[in-house]
Amino acid sequence: MATHSELQSLRSLRTGKGRRECNQYAAEGVRLLEESMRHGVDPEVLYCDPGALSDRGRQLTEDLRGRGVRYEEIAAHQLENAADTKTPQGLIGVFKCPELSLESLQTCRRLLICDGISDPGNAGTLIRSAHAFDFEAVLLTDESADPFSPKVVRSTAGSIFAIPTVKTSLEDCLGFLAESSFSLVTSDPAATQDTALLTAEACSGQLALAIGSEGKGISPGLLERSSLRLAIRHSSRVESLNAGVAGSLLMREIYELPAD
Repeated sequence: MATHSELQSLRSLRTGKGRRECNQYAAEGVRLLEESMRHGVDPEVLYCDPGALSDRGRQLTEDLRGRGVRYEEIAAHQLENAADTKTPQGLIGVFKCPELSLESLQTCRRLLICDGISDPGNAGTLIRSAHAFDFEAVLLTDESADPFSPKVVRSTAGSIFAIPTVKTSLEDCLGFLAESSFSLVTSDPAATQDTALLTAEACSGQLALAIGSEGKGISPGLLERSSLRLAIRHSSRVESLNAGVAGSLLMREIYELPAD
């Protein structure tokens, strides 16, 4: 059975402070934990309320225990107190936060930059789309949501386990780009250029795509450094697209470009 101290630590993972202090994050439910296993990322600890498990949940638990994952039973009320959702399905996995440096992203061919994407749903959607459209890493600037917060982890639908994700300051992001060979493309509703110009930019080598928040847009420093600013054409019936949709559309455009 889990100790009182362990349960306190588990509850703390709902907060940014708790995640930083423990260097851990949590993922709840059968689907997310199945995805973690599929991508070869096992939890350090699996907390379980056996009475709440479905047949699928029991099989998953057996599989994870068979892989050597530490298993701790907790009562239903303890799981509910620790969970961020109303229906955690009897399972919470605790994972170590990956230790990734900006330098490790230098060799990526396609990089997504989430600039000030504070909405967890949009941040998670962008991480998921980056994974779907063969981007190799995601960089989030400091005003963006924590990629390992419970809501972002859920919104990624498991992609958080598959694609390297780093959060850093805007200043360090700009420094990283200045020292790299990335061609920077930014989304800008005021731009007159459209996605037809992507081919030449993408074929030049490494490409970084920066997506800003719907309210503030791209930071001036990133706009100044960008070699191509793109607007997504859409009906005038709506003023703008949210960041998750806009970023996903641009990543799909890049994904469908002919290979070098």
